[in-house]
Amino acid sequence: GAGDEHMPKSMSSAIREMKAAEQVKESSWEGCLSQQGGDCPYWRRRFFRLQGTKLTAYHEHTRQPRATINLSKATRLIDDQKSLVADPTSGHPTKGRRKSAFAEEDDGYQFVEEGFRMRFANGETIDFYADSAADKDAWMKALGSCIGKPSTSSTAKWTDVVLTKERS
Repeated sequence: GAGDEHMPKSMSSAIREMKAAEQVKESSWEGCLSQQGGDCPYWRRRFFRLQGTKLTAYHEHTRQPRATINLSKATRLIDDQKSLVADPTSGHPTKGRRKSAFAEEDDGYQFVEEGFRMRFANGETIDFYADSAADKDAWMKALGSCIGKPSTSSTAKWTDVVLTKERS
């Protein structure tokens, strides 16, 4: 079971933790995204399945699992088009060939229209882009609910015990 140090200090804190735990546990989404970063040095289109704080990448055609991203280790989901759309050399938004989802602080890469970036505690970043603005919005909403949240697989969390008993 959960130790005393992991128990909430008040009823309002217990309710807050339960709502957050339920939201993370129920987070699920799936679809195709293109990824650069993590285990992909170049842009690669993949099928992704989000379950709780686990984002699993599958081969686009064979659906064989390729990698799992632990979103509880992610610190930020970045979708800041204003600072990242501009070409640093001209000061104007650019169109054209995809290079990277976001401009690094020092590089002149352009922004991918339906792109977003995931930043992790260790400094690593993974860039993604969706097929459409609607797909991107859906992914941002689904991922935003679990980025940086405690992992659903962490052992003996009191919220997991309650949610399991509640559903049985």
